[in-house]
Order: sequence, then C-alpha cells, then structure tokens
Amino acid sequence: MSRSALAAGLRQLRRQMAAPQYREQSDEQLLSAFIETRDDNAFAVLVHRHGPMVLQVCRRVLGHEQDAEDVFQATFRVLSRNFAALRKQTSLASFLHGTAYRTAMKSKQSAARHRKHEGSLETGTRLREHDLESGRSDRLGRHSPQTNGVAAKKVAQNRPLGGSL
Repeated sequence: MSRSALAAGLRQLRRQMAAPQYREQSDEQLLSAFIETRDDNAFAVLVHRHGPMVLQVCRRVLGHEQDAEDVFQATFRVLSRNFAALRKQTSLASFLHGTAYRTAMKSKQSAARHRKHEGSLETGTRLREHDLESGRSDRLGRHSPQTNGVAAKKVAQNRPLGGSL
C-alpha cells in the first residue's frame, strides 16, 4: 500500500473514531482534553479540523507529496509532544501553520544540502577519474616509442611499469 493511501486511510479512521460530542467543542477545549487525559479522540478532531490547512502549507513549500505528508505528520507530532509550549491555546491554527511552515522549510533546506553534497561527490569522482586517466598518459609518456606499446598493456592491466617491460 502506498504512503499516500495509508495516510488517507488513517485520516478516514480518525474521522470515524472521533465522537460527535467532540466536534462541537472549541480547539481550546479539545486541546485541554488532550493535555489532561491524552484523549486520542480529541486529538483526532484537531487533526481533522486543521489537517487540510497544514497539508496545504507543506505542499506549497515542498511541492512533493510524500515530503509534504512527512512534514504533515511531523507537525502534529510536535503538537502532541510540545502542547505545553503553546502559549495561547486559542491560537492553535497559527501555531500549526507556523510549525508546518518552519518544518517544511527545514526539510527543503536539508534536501538542498543533500543534493549539493551528492553533486560535490560526483564532481570529486569525475576529477579522480580524470586524474587517473591523465596519470596513465603521463606514465606512458615517460617511455620510448618502442616500449609504449608494452607499457600501455601494463597500464591497462594495472600492473607496475618498473623493471623490465
């Protein structure tokens, strides 16, 4: 099953599990219920309410569906772990928007660093290959024209050129 299908299935399951009495409560009440009793239904309703906005922010910043879903999950993980850090429980949407945006930007910067690092590795590999090729031609150039044929065979076989050819 693909990640997006799994995420969609989880969202649907959370919606079905959320009891109707929670849907009428404010974000502040739901967050209090989650903080005080770790009520998963209250948290599921919060995810249902704010999830589309969080996912939209992630998609807009990242432009890649799987990366956006990863940051979406990370955003709500931050909420579940750091709910006490939320200064005003009434500003939950603002907190989630800011967290999603910052997390998505960090993810985007990290991906850019990885691409840059991989590019420098490829450049380094090309330079080493070039050095090896030029080193072979340098080694061949040190011999007389009569021995270059034998030397070329040894270089091709990665055998040392010293001693008799």
